Amino acid sequence: MKIIRAPVEVEVKKGWPVVIIWRDRRMRVRQVSDWWVARERWWSRDEERVYFRLVTDTGTVEIYRSVDKSGEKWTLARMFD
Repeated sequence: MKIIRAPVEVEVKKGWPVVIIWRDRRMRVRQVSDWWVARERWWSRDEERVYFRLVTDTGTVEIYRSVDKSGEKWTLARMFD
């Protein structure tokens, strides 16, 4: 497992990630194997993160969508070997 924590672009269909784009690499989602929500205070601000563990055509990854006062961002959290 590699910890990445890098911004990614995510194409979403009906609320679910279907494509992840990271470093000009396109990963198609084959299966959502798990998802969960974390609501906490991160660095003195309220933030909600929705995590997705995904099986893609290049391997298993974990991404999250964070929502705070500034808006929505997607992050690639981990890549599994």
